[in-house]
Amino acid sequence: MKKRIVISFLIIMSPIFLMAHNPLSAVYRLDAKNDGGILKIYLTQAALNKSLKDIYGADYINALSGKEFKELIVGYIKENIFININETRINLEKGGIRYGNHQTDLTFITSTIPNKIENIDLEVTAFKENDHHQTIFCFNKDNVIKEKMVLNSSNDFKNSIVYENHADYSYLMIGVSVMLFILILVTIVFKLRNKKLALLFKV
Repeated sequence: MKKRIVISFLIIMSPIFLMAHNPLSAVYRLDAKNDGGILKIYLTQAALNKSLKDIYGADYINALSGKEFKELIVGYIKENIFININETRINLEKGGIRYGNHQTDLTFITSTIPNKIENIDLEVTAFKENDHHQTIFCFNKDNVIKEKMVLNSSNDFKNSIVYENHADYSYLMIGVSVMLFILILVTIVFKLRNKKLALLFKV
């Protein structure tokens, strides 16, 4: 029980540790659910402010009200993230934002995520204007993080993963294990039978 609590705490706190290590990092965590996923985004305030001011200009940003600035952040994120699973676009739907002095967090409910994941195509261009920016994207299904991808200028802020053959391999391993067990069992039976025959001949 204690071990599970520690692991859960580390998973929850890992975005904070990652951004503390690199203030130019943004962390995206997608938790797949049967009726739609939950995407959580963790941004450093310094990187967010710099990027938006570079794009829209400091005067424009400074003239915005708090509500308008939050709406600008949400719109900017939605326009600069593309998630395709099994060749289907995953859309960001309802969401919320918590704006802080050092960190801004966003949470979105996404459109339905397939139960069986065959492939993921990901592109996150938000904040690419910032030098040395990188995005850490975590995909979590059934409370197990399946993948952790790093997007930066070296891969043009894109990544793709294919899972198509994973299930087939699992069934193959089960089949091989069953066949191996049967082979061992038959070998043992034959050895015991031969020993009994040998004893009968000796008598």
